[in-house]
Amino acid sequence: MSVEVEPRADRLEAARREVQGYLLKKQRSTRALFWLAGLAEASFFLLMLYFMDFGDRQSWFLFFGFLLVYTPLLLVVWRNSVKIDELYYRLVEELRYRDRG
Repeated sequence: MSVEVEPRADRLEAARREVQGYLLKKQRSTRALFWLAGLAEASFFLLMLYFMDFGDRQSWFLFFGFLLVYTPLLLVVWRNSVKIDELYYRLVEELRYRDRG
C-alpha cells in the first residue's frame, strides 16, 4: 500500500487557485450586494420624497434618520468590496510574478 504525496509546489498552486476562486466569488457577491443595497436605498429615498409631507417635522426626522442609519451600512458594504478587490488583485499579481520567475 503506497501513499502518493503531491509535491509541495502542486499543493501550493492548488491552494492558491482555491483561494483565488473563493475571492473571485466573494468579490462578485459583495459587488452584487452593494448594487442591490444602493438601488434599494435610492428607490426608498425617492419614495420617501414622493410621499413626504414637507411641512411635518416627523417626516423630516424619518427622512434624515433613514439617511443616517442606511448610508453608513451601504458604506460598510462598499469598504468590504474594496478590501476583497485588493486581496484578489494582490493574489493575481503574486501568481503572475511567480509564473514569470
